[in-house]
Amino acid sequence: GRPAEDFDALAKDLAAAGYRTAALQPRGVGKSAGPMDKQTLFDLAEDAALAIDSLGAGKPAVVIGHAFGQRVARTLAAAHPEKVRAVITLAAGGKVPIPERARKALIGCFDTALTPEQHLDNVRYGFFADGNDATVWRTGWHPAVARLQTQATQATPLDQWWGGGRAPMLVIQALQDTIALPENGRALKAEFGTRITLVDIDRAGHALLPEQPAAVSSAVLTFLRSH
Repeated sequence: GRPAEDFDALAKDLAAAGYRTAALQPRGVGKSAGPMDKQTLFDLAEDAALAIDSLGAGKPAVVIGHAFGQRVARTLAAAHPEKVRAVITLAAGGKVPIPERARKALIGCFDTALTPEQHLDNVRYGFFADGNDATVWRTGWHPAVARLQTQATQATPLDQWWGGGRAPMLVIQALQDTIALPENGRALKAEFGTRITLVDIDRAGHALLPEQPAAVSSAVLTFLRSH
């Protein structure tokens, strides 16, 4: 339910290192359009597949997804292994249940009836580790997009996307994430072994990208150089 601009700092670091980078707006944000009802993760993964075909001249891509986006990235890798060189996940949830307080905070981030301070309290608890500045995500919340993404998750069985196909996978896990609990990353590593590179980042919650941008970029670039 957030825009592609959340990836701006990482995209700039990747471009500076020589990697061609494209950040895709979700359906319902900016000029990105498409059906917003009765969709699955596979339908949304096709959006990314079309972008890879359009931009990549037939070459596979490394796909990076944050939070909901990492579900789409893994679904894409499962559906189109020929298009995906590797998968990088940030805040990789999906298997370990979200604690109730964090679930309510997540829902509250998209509640337009709340006061600005009530909204920010939800953003702070759900997305940011203690001491980090939640005001950087005071805006950028798209309720209609969040509804689409929630429905798509509910319509797609976990076992169809959890493993991310056969691609090598970097799992960047924030240690203070209250929504995608760190146990998700441990579960991936236990299940798929050496195919998974697990990197823990301290002093970061579910937001991760604005909280620890340098650490995220370092982990991503190290992984890319090894592949």
